[in-house]
Amino acid sequence: MNWILRRFCRMGIPATLAVSLLLLPTALWACSFCAGNLKRLTTFRQEISTARLIVIGTLSNPQLSPGSDTGTTDFQIEQRLRPHPSIADRKQFTIPRYVPIDPKKPNRFLLFCDVRSDGIDPYRGVPVHTDGMAAYLVDASRLSATDLGSRIAFFVKHLRSNDPEIAQDAFLEIARIPDADLEAHAKQLSPEIIREALFDPKTPTERLGVYGYLLGLCGGPADAEQLRQRIEATDREQRETFGGLLTGYVMLRPEAGWKWIEQRFANASGGLSEKLALLGTVQFLQQRNPAASRETILRIYHKLLLDRDLCDLITEDLRRWKWWDCTDMILSRFGDATFAAPIVRNGILRYALTCDDATCRAFIAKHRAEYAEILADIQESLQFERDAENRSRSNAPMNSAKSPR
Repeated sequence: MNWILRRFCRMGIPATLAVSLLLLPTALWACSFCAGNLKRLTTFRQEISTARLIVIGTLSNPQLSPGSDTGTTDFQIEQRLRPHPSIADRKQFTIPRYVPIDPKKPNRFLLFCDVRSDGIDPYRGVPVHTDGMAAYLVDASRLSATDLGSRIAFFVKHLRSNDPEIAQDAFLEIARIPDADLEAHAKQLSPEIIREALFDPKTPTERLGVYGYLLGLCGGPADAEQLRQRIEATDREQRETFGGLLTGYVMLRPEAGWKWIEQRFANASGGLSEKLALLGTVQFLQQRNPAASRETILRIYHKLLLDRDLCDLITEDLRRWKWWDCTDMILSRFGDATFAAPIVRNGILRYALTCDDATCRAFIAKHRAEYAEILADIQESLQFERDAENRSRSNAPMNSAKSPR
């Protein structure tokens, strides 16, 4: 894949964008602020849609096969949430794996299984901490596919469940909802529950960004100051949660929030990682409401065009948004030794080819002979981009709310 990345960079596409294009999954997660490994996890409802056997019970009698680390473990069935004829009259079955039992940990499990000719294959096991697991699964499986408001209300109610597995699943369900849909159904969010989750020291770090964003959707003026304090206390290890917290703050207190972003860019003590987190917040807010944030973002970006760490990303953002206000400044950096990196140079060429006004056409004509091959590559990438946009528009369902990404 390295040669493809080099080709993208040669086209003037920043490396971070190139990676996202190459690794774009077939099914995008909707929430923009999910951190850690959350995007790789599946919800219980997804498992329910495919599992042939779903049971709750206890493990017992783990046996190692002689001379190996494999073996078997018995499973005592307590509840059959999705029965299967192959074990209709049985109270237990044997798992073809050695599962050591720790007496200090829960021994009850929820198993999602496939059933094959050679036996039962449990492909996911979930510890059961409370008696409410079965009821949660049944209720979740009965939720309407068309009533999004009811689904949101149901899963928000379970975000603070005493069973950590239920709480995580409810969080994953909320995280899969497009940002635009969450905003449209903000009344179904509970500020009390979101607030408790956000400021609970036991809440996993990777969920904080989502909770910050949700509180921005449903919270009040008092929550803005709480969010600001939470942002100020965010350390390097929690940097990936920064964007959601900051977005929530700006949504609740726009003037103060944008001022904070400007000041933080000017004094980014967290280095490049903090700058990128700030930039991600700006990009999200621009997509959410371009007209309302345009003047402020242009003021910020005008300064950031002088930042060697970010200038290629800033140029690409302005190109994608078709905001041509900084054209003279961008073109003036071409050939400047301070910004001589190929990725910056090629990004300027990419910007000029897209803008295509009289100034940019003259700029391209001036440099076409020297950069003919690179310009050809960039034009190819721009056609690729246009084709992708056309496919996206043709595949988009009618009258559906799009997630601002």
